[in-house]
Amino acid sequence: MEWRNRRGCGGAREWYIVEQRGYPRRRGGLSGGAVDNLTQAAGTAITLWRSTVANDGGEKGESVAGYQADYDSIGGRYGRGAPANGGGGGNSHNAGGGGGANGNNGLTWAGLGVPNTAPAGWSTAWNIDGSLTSATNNSGGGRGGYTYGASNLDALMVAPGTSTWGGNSRREVGGRGGRPLNFVGNQRAYLGGGGGAGDANNNAGGAGGRGGGMVVLLGQTMTGSGQVRANGAAGSNTVGGHNDAPGGGGAGGTIVASMAAISGVSFQANGGVGGNQLITSNESEGPGGGGGGGVIAASGGGTRTATGGANGTSNSAAVTEFTANGATRGATGQPNAAAPTAASLPFCYAPPTTLAVVKTSDQVAIVGDNRFAIPGADVFYDIRITNPGNYVDAGSLVIVDALPATLEFLNADIDGAGPATTAVGFTEGSLPSTLSCCTAAQITYSAFASGSDFTYVPTAGYDPNVRRIRVTPSGRMEAALDGTTSFAIRMRARIK
Repeated sequence: MEWRNRRGCGGAREWYIVEQRGYPRRRGGLSGGAVDNLTQAAGTAITLWRSTVANDGGEKGESVAGYQADYDSIGGRYGRGAPANGGGGGNSHNAGGGGGANGNNGLTWAGLGVPNTAPAGWSTAWNIDGSLTSATNNSGGGRGGYTYGASNLDALMVAPGTSTWGGNSRREVGGRGGRPLNFVGNQRAYLGGGGGAGDANNNAGGAGGRGGGMVVLLGQTMTGSGQVRANGAAGSNTVGGHNDAPGGGGAGGTIVASMAAISGVSFQANGGVGGNQLITSNESEGPGGGGGGGVIAASGGGTRTATGGANGTSNSAAVTEFTANGATRGATGQPNAAAPTAASLPFCYAPPTTLAVVKTSDQVAIVGDNRFAIPGADVFYDIRITNPGNYVDAGSLVIVDALPATLEFLNADIDGAGPATTAVGFTEGSLPSTLSCCTAAQITYSAFASGSDFTYVPTAGYDPNVRRIRVTPSGRMEAALDGTTSFAIRMRARIK
């Protein structure tokens, strides 16, 4: 996803998203590969990266390069090859799907993921894998597990691909993990790649997990104990008889938070875990690879995690000593990416604006006794609000004013021209604010000189107990594009 500039937003910079080829509009991340139920015969050795033939493997996950129709146009949607940040599908017969990717931690990518070496003996199993070792540490998504095995042998001693495993010899042709992408805060950001599907033929396989979406937050401060999450979804577990392969996890998405200060908030763009094979017999198939971590670019504080998803596992009695059965974890993404400034972000961003406020009073009459501002005379008390900067968000403008101690508020028709509908008048400026005001519901009163109590109900006529007034116009106050926008509210009062 690339950001490009054009003119707009009333003359300010506007940006728009350039959709990649085959990139559907969506709210969440990129889709995981779907399950099909076709594969080659159990003993057929399929070693390929892409194919248009459903029997050759599971579907690849969606990526910035497109989805199924796009993949078919350049060699096929099936097979273990990872298209951009999408995970590869497991090859026939019944290999697990690879995890999707997003954040780039700077390490080498080969689609092999990160082997889990914590359980006792697993390093030995990785070291006889043939494609990786226990020291492998790739960026991006995790690799899907091995193909169908039919025998209960020692997975710590007997290498994958050995014919004595039976079935499809437990071959290393699981879906490769997706490639990480380069985040550039004010130019390029990406959705999490989808995980690849596990290969299936017994209506028991698992789809790839959807990648995490994108969150962009602009503001001044963010506080609290909540969470902002763009996590990838887990790859689907096996179902039914469980004698097929599960899917790879989706990658973490992207979170951009441009604030002056952030405290207490937790940001998460973690990869989804690989799908599990839930079979308990001596048959074994490869679990799904974990999704890679996403990107978090947040100014200020807050905690951040963009961890890779764990690999899936197999419950097969044949691989109890090595339940990963060839599936690897996704890599950590970029939890501490540089946060762009709000002004450089690809949105029509309006920073806070300072409104100008001017208060004036004029005599109600220019003849007779009221032409003098003396005790007992009436005045119009005006408050004019001018916006010389950016727009003010709808519903956020609140005017609170303490009336001068020398005035008694008039709760009646302010100009004496007819039945009172409200005691406060509203006048648009020469460049309209576009706000609407001032119905009775938009005006509240307080009998106190300070505080937050605005529950006082004025009596009819002059009411000396009204000490403060609160006005809440509706709508958005427009930005100053060719001058300043303004409005005024007017009250009538008597001089004490």
